[in-house]
Amino acid sequence: MSSERIPLQHYVPPRSRAGDTAANRRPVFGFGGAPDPNMENLANLDECELTQLTDSLSEESKVLVKVLTRMISMKIKDEIKGLKDKLEEKDSQIESLKEDISQLNEKIQILETNIDSVDQYERRDTIIVSGPVLPEENPAENAANIITSMFKDHLKVNISYSDINIAHRIGSVNTQRKRPIIVKLTNRSLKHDLIGACIKMKPQLYINESLTPKRLSLFKNILNIRREHRDKFQQCHTKDGKIIIKLKNSTVRHEIIDERTLLAFLDKYPQMKDSYLLTVNSA
Repeated sequence: MSSERIPLQHYVPPRSRAGDTAANRRPVFGFGGAPDPNMENLANLDECELTQLTDSLSEESKVLVKVLTRMISMKIKDEIKGLKDKLEEKDSQIESLKEDISQLNEKIQILETNIDSVDQYERRDTIIVSGPVLPEENPAENAANIITSMFKDHLKVNISYSDINIAHRIGSVNTQRKRPIIVKLTNRSLKHDLIGACIKMKPQLYINESLTPKRLSLFKNILNIRREHRDKFQQCHTKDGKIIIKLKNSTVRHEIIDERTLLAFLDKYPQMKDSYLLTVNSA
């Protein structure tokens, strides 16, 4: 179809011929033939020409056009309003679902923390011993015997076999390094005595609490923050599975047990929070 606009004066509406019947009258747009060229010309009329065409209609036709135009306009407005109402309803449902998801995520985090705390409580009497002074691993070794001797020689703390429930090496076998020894003690006070002696004596022997995988990962991230902000940290250690943070020029001891409590603490220190988020996102 030509895109050339046809002037209004060139448009000649089709006239019905005398004797034409509905059966043989040629349709304007038929399925079996080409469209009427005059109707194709109508498609190229601009608004001004359409106005001129409307003005040339009879008064009855003008009224009919206005009525039809108004009806179509009202129908379109109703359709648009209906679509807007549906869209607003969907938006409201989406916001409600987002709030529900947020609440569910918070509940899940609380449940995960509770489960992790139970797991950590089971480790309350357990320590992990490592360091350069650990002897080379021997298939016939007695881990409990190694531990009692090392505590006596390096920490000046005497413990008996009855103070140890379980003692064995942990980690994958690697001849390039000495595997740590995990020790489950019979009471928590003995654990505190050993850790205190290790802090005091500062030997080439390291004693750490046994942490859950989740809490250990959290502790490592906090240690990364401390490395980047040493000027702010005074203490950073664990006690009974809780991560203790004490900043310089402050008497407050912050206890961290999960990411929620860590983020609540870091909200007061934007630079440290940025370091943490950068570490987590790059992992």
